[in-house]
Amino acid sequence: MVIITAGGKIVMSNIISGTALLELITRGEVVIDGNPANCDPIKYDFVLDANFLKAQYGGPIQYDALQPIEQKDAVIAPGEAVFVLTKETLQLPNNMYLQLSPKREMTEYGIMTLGGFAVDPGYHGKLMFGLYNFSNRPFRLLPGKKLVAAVFSELVDGEIANIGEIIPPKSIHDFPPRLVEMIRECAPIGLSSLEDAVSAIKKQIELMEKGLVKNEESISQIHSFIRKTREDMDENNRLIGSVGRKIDELVSGLDNEAKLRKESEFKLERQLAALITALDQETQLRKESDFALEEKISVTQKEANYKPAVFKGVLWLATSFGSIAVAFLIAYLAGWLQF
Repeated sequence: MVIITAGGKIVMSNIISGTALLELITRGEVVIDGNPANCDPIKYDFVLDANFLKAQYGGPIQYDALQPIEQKDAVIAPGEAVFVLTKETLQLPNNMYLQLSPKREMTEYGIMTLGGFAVDPGYHGKLMFGLYNFSNRPFRLLPGKKLVAAVFSELVDGEIANIGEIIPPKSIHDFPPRLVEMIRECAPIGLSSLEDAVSAIKKQIELMEKGLVKNEESISQIHSFIRKTREDMDENNRLIGSVGRKIDELVSGLDNEAKLRKESEFKLERQLAALITALDQETQLRKESDFALEEKISVTQKEANYKPAVFKGVLWLATSFGSIAVAFLIAYLAGWLQF
């Protein structure tokens, strides 16, 4: 912050950085429950608390109070807003204020950080934010995950004099009752079109541009997200069109197959009918042939039976005459008969 005193002197707030910032966090007087590992040369990263407010539960819920299988449902669904607190508690003196900026990683996951991005001098309490998921994938709420970055600034004497008597901001240690009542209206409704997603991203960009810290890299990530979303939608439309064409080809093929099967069945029925007719004719011919053969066999048998009978008669007569002739010859030779 830059001001000009009554004497025309330009004074500027001192940014607490480097070793001074690390010592400030380590002492634990200004930031309670802070972690020195979350310090970098110019800012400190606040992290998510285990307490959050989600429409599914109808009120504040502790992450640790959930069963392991229930912790998988501790997510921000697409199109849903969830309210969270920081694990750290602030005890800002009257000569110190904070400038906040969302973590770039949150934007990359499709999470829009809602809330104030400046903390007034003298504030005592936790930081509260709304997290809105404008992506199409759930975002897990994990305690200890980095949420916002804070730049600590220390006011100079001239700035304190110009501020006058400081009225400490209202402290937040838990979710306000009015917010708890309202959370039922924050159930996910989803984004119905790409235009809704673009509109949500534009609002995020406007908030970032109106904030105290501009993050051009985050904006670039948002634009990349828009391009990727459009490319994915184009690819999905192409795949849907390709599947539709293949389905049409399959239906057409099945229709042709059914037609060919009907023609084949009709042709087979005609062939079977012709075969049955031929078999009937063959059967009739066989019957007629069998009847003629039986008649021939009968005539042949009669002829065969007649000839042996005649032969036997002739043989009997010949035998009889022979016997008589032999008898006469014996009688003659014996002298019983003389001529």
